[in-house]
Amino acid sequence: MTRINKITVRNPDPLGSRLLWEPLIEPGSPHSLGQSRFIILIHGFQNSESKASASYEKFRKALGVAIWPRCVDILGSFWEYHWPGDHPARLISVATYSARVPDAKESGRLLYEFLKDLPGTTEVVLVGHSLGCRVALQAMRFIRRDGAAYRGARVRKAFLLAAAVPVDLCMARRDYDWEPGESREYVFWSQNDGALGRVFNAGQKVYGEVGNAVGHTGLPPGRWTKAVPTELDHGDYWGSSDVAQDIAWFFGQRTRHVLPRWPRNTSRPLNRRELDRMLLGARVLPSHGC
Repeated sequence: MTRINKITVRNPDPLGSRLLWEPLIEPGSPHSLGQSRFIILIHGFQNSESKASASYEKFRKALGVAIWPRCVDILGSFWEYHWPGDHPARLISVATYSARVPDAKESGRLLYEFLKDLPGTTEVVLVGHSLGCRVALQAMRFIRRDGAAYRGARVRKAFLLAAAVPVDLCMARRDYDWEPGESREYVFWSQNDGALGRVFNAGQKVYGEVGNAVGHTGLPPGRWTKAVPTELDHGDYWGSSDVAQDIAWFFGQRTRHVLPRWPRNTSRPLNRRELDRMLLGARVLPSHGC
């Protein structure tokens, strides 16, 4: 059974600041902090802690199915990262996206503070969704800023799902530039993403940034280890079997089965030949990793 480990920077005090001064660590077991690989899951905009935890559980289950019959825990120690990406009042939360961007950046700095205190032998994998990708990239920016002086955990991989990050900020000599020898970074993107088109552009403009979203375009070219196109909408990534299958492969888990890739929308029923072709190589799998 997967143990739930948490890192939170959300301040539970409604009268205090939105962010804690330092991360609050809640290991799921006494041995969690001693694991050699941390897989840190980072939610996006407009997520309460309970909503984020539900999304993380979907991801763990999908990844467990993708690597079955092996247990999902062989990949590493899973950690939930919780930051204040929402407002308790839904209407206010929806209308104040631009106010969440500074919180995401500061949450990235706090994640860096957590990582730098881990042993240098610890390997870290970051999995971010939406504005959570900015949290991940901001943490890596601080690590890169430290250069040779950095002695903390090493971010070896980053999976950025539907990244709500302007393309321009990921270009050379900008905030989220990349240098050879750093982590391998994979972007999953979709032009079907309804949140990363005009809605994203409008929110970023209020904040003072312009440009298309990485998660809507897969850009800039040559910046990412691999840009993976999908047909997903913004909220579909955490539980996607296709995304889980690809991430399992990037982890080096050469699965013995191939999950069927269902079309996101079909205007007509599939005929028998099309259905047989989609199911070829698929297996009946359990709904959990162990």
